[in-house]
Amino acid sequence: MRKHSVLFHFSGLPPMPPSVWEKSTFLDGVEKTGEANVGPRLDSNANQNCHASAANMYGVEEQDFRLMMCAQVNDANLITVSHEIGHIMYFMAYRDLPTILQVRIVIT
Repeated sequence: MRKHSVLFHFSGLPPMPPSVWEKSTFLDGVEKTGEANVGPRLDSNANQNCHASAANMYGVEEQDFRLMMCAQVNDANLITVSHEIGHIMYFMAYRDLPTILQVRIVIT
């Protein structure tokens, strides 16, 4: 996935900070039932949300963006991680604006 994010960089976008890969969580998308994206567990007591997401943690001293995803290596998850990296690029592009202006407003 790190190599995949280079595609965004070659498109003229800034590189993702190394902390994205250091602080993000990627889990295997298969639980013992064999069903994809059911929700693998970090331990026997923890319920883990496996919906892919990107987050701006609003780091004070450094940029802090993270991905969380349960996945297997396949085409569908490549598309999903590309989508989530796109969110990180959005967060990076607007990081210097006041927080209230960083929120995406969708008008339908």
